[in-house]
Amino acid sequence: MPVVQVSQNFAEMAGQLRQLLRNLLRKEALTPDRIVVLAPYRHTNPQSGWAAGLDEFPVTTEMVNPPPGHVRVGTIQGFKGLEADVAILAGIDGPASKHHETLYVGASRARGALYVLALEKAGLDLIAV
Repeated sequence: MPVVQVSQNFAEMAGQLRQLLRNLLRKEALTPDRIVVLAPYRHTNPQSGWAAGLDEFPVTTEMVNPPPGHVRVGTIQGFKGLEADVAILAGIDGPASKHHETLYVGASRARGALYVLALEKAGLDLIAV
């Protein structure tokens, strides 16, 4: 069952992402290469304010062979056909929540745990689906 965290804005979502990664890496003792953060848009996009939640972690956009100690970060579409033990769908806003096929691709990448970080309106749409 996915864990959906709803936020008011991308700044709040960044804090949720930061805390989630801290918990997974420190408390759950997962290695970074077991985690992928996927979003509808590139994390380097100026509109992707949620990506500030990655600032204290080494990240890579290399999806197939990530360097050791790095969390993989990319677009949902770019990760199609690949898997990770833990998938975090971040940056889910109103427009992105309407693309159910894309969200399904992202959600189906998780072998174990799935976390969805969505803005309030998008989160309510996701829960209703």
